[in-house]
Amino acid sequence: MARKILLIEDSEPDRELLRIALGRVDDAPELDEAVTGEAGLAHLRAVLGGDAELPALVLLDINLPGLNGHEVLEEIRQLAGCEGLPVVMLTTSSDPLEVRSAYEHGANAYLVKPASMKRQVEMLADLKRFFFDQASLPYEAA
Repeated sequence: MARKILLIEDSEPDRELLRIALGRVDDAPELDEAVTGEAGLAHLRAVLGGDAELPALVLLDINLPGLNGHEVLEEIRQLAGCEGLPVVMLTTSSDPLEVRSAYEHGANAYLVKPASMKRQVEMLADLKRFFFDQASLPYEAA
């Protein structure tokens, strides 16, 4: 399994903060980035069509230009080979309707972006421990 995270996020400041925070996590996974939902889906399709491994985790913003995060999530769940790919919604919205929609479309978790760098590092460390160190994932058993 690839030790990679695919971040689908249009905001450069948010991507930069996440890069910095991830750099502070022990044994951090690599980070691939896409700035639109379409680019994220193209990345996954390219991986599926080539020799590269899928990322172990997708971090997906909701408010994206073009396809929004919910639409991207629906597409990911329809991609053959990505059905079990963990997708965590990482967004600024705490709207209960957004949360419900994300889970209805197959999100594995829904997280509101932390306001502080300290909390962002803690959140990424928790995600890394869970998805990379503890969870058994469907495509690992194949």
